[in-house]
Amino acid sequence: MVRPGHAWNRSSAGTCVQLFVAGGTSTDILRAMSPVFDSMYAKRGRPSIPPEKLLRAQLLQMLYSVRSERLLMEEIDYSLLFRWFVGLNLDEEVWDATSFTELPPRFSPGN
Repeated sequence: MVRPGHAWNRSSAGTCVQLFVAGGTSTDILRAMSPVFDSMYAKRGRPSIPPEKLLRAQLLQMLYSVRSERLLMEEIDYSLLFRWFVGLNLDEEVWDATSFTELPPRFSPGN
């Protein structure tokens, strides 16, 4: 259950739950959450890694039982299937494994 006031309880959360129950794909669900994600981006500084890509990577980690973020980054680095699912082009660098440490705080209600 998601806490009241959490970012996922905002406007698009109901749509996401409806899509999930109706058998929507991860792309449909992440597209419905896009307005919430857009509000989390910094207005200045270096570009952020889109949260959609980080969530897709974590989904791969869970589905394929990858033990750590470091191993996940290695898998994404050499697996075309993983790159395609996450949304990385062949010439894009894979992120540092420490990128995942900032993901939970970005979704906390105070941020």
